[in-house]
Amino acid sequence: MDENFVSAGTLETTLKLRMPDQFVVATTSFAEDGEGIETKFEEDIGPLEVAGPGAGARVIVPVKRSTRNRFSLSTTIESNPQQRPVRLADVFGMFPGVGDLIGEQATSADLVGGSMIHEYAFKRAKAKFSDNIDGKFTLSLWCFDGPGAKPSVAELSFTCETQNGTMPGKAAHGAYRLFIAFQNQLADIVDAENTSKTALALPKGCAG
Repeated sequence: MDENFVSAGTLETTLKLRMPDQFVVATTSFAEDGEGIETKFEEDIGPLEVAGPGAGARVIVPVKRSTRNRFSLSTTIESNPQQRPVRLADVFGMFPGVGDLIGEQATSADLVGGSMIHEYAFKRAKAKFSDNIDGKFTLSLWCFDGPGAKPSVAELSFTCETQNGTMPGKAAHGAYRLFIAFQNQLADIVDAENTSKTALALPKGCAG
């Protein structure tokens, strides 16, 4: 949820489905396209890692770094700040398609918020993977202790667009090699307590 309505007078609420099954994600729809509604389908590539056994276990990564692929569908809806969802029923109302995914149940349950996070995103750097495909970098800083405080989390990521749904081999190999190089060079500062930023942001007890 983007609370930029404090300054802009709008509220953006985003619902995301992320899982390894490409076909389930690709055939899911949360809301019909329209004014103030944006839907994105993406392939998310992250480090190959698993959560260790037991509560509070550290993340386990292989000695030889690799990648894991997940697919995500995210729908963002702009609305009046007064329509901020507070119950699961509100989510079903904003995103009618979610009922097909999880079923109509417990809609009276209250939504539980995570920590208040102040995010700063820096964009401009690029890498050329092929003649027509560039990787665009974003450095995201999360501050939990207030705006301008010392960042608690830093994430370096890059995105690139496909060509009519396909990726040339040269670009795919270039992106893969770059991602592996980042893992090797930044291994000493990787968070070994969480498998993703999402897992860190969710309220305790929720799965990432």
